[in-house]
Amino acid sequence: MPQRIAFGFTLLETVIALGILATAIMGLLITLKSTVDTVKTLQQESEIRHELENRLARLQIETRRELHQESAPNPSGISYIEEISPQDVIKSDHTTLNGYRRLKVTAKWEDQRGSQQREASFLVFAP
Repeated sequence: MPQRIAFGFTLLETVIALGILATAIMGLLITLKSTVDTVKTLQQESEIRHELENRLARLQIETRRELHQESAPNPSGISYIEEISPQDVIKSDHTTLNGYRRLKVTAKWEDQRGSQQREASFLVFAP
């Protein structure tokens, strides 16, 4: 009789251990999915920043004319809007400086968080 009780107790210990192990594995899988999603988002953000910088560099060549151009979405679903517009700069003594242009590139896309947008811009002197 004591051997049957010991066997039952060992079986109960095994079932409890398997339950704890299953819970730990589920937690690990949830954490792994979250980590993969974060890495994908960071990779996409990095690619977008790189493309924004490239497009701004290309716009520097065309600073003498005004521009507003939207590209078709790329395979990742990201569309870019490139703009060159005149912008007057006002100094602290209220003097207006002409000949500056605002170069701006905007990236727009949709993801699980909804509509997303990133922008990069700067001023250049192009009389």
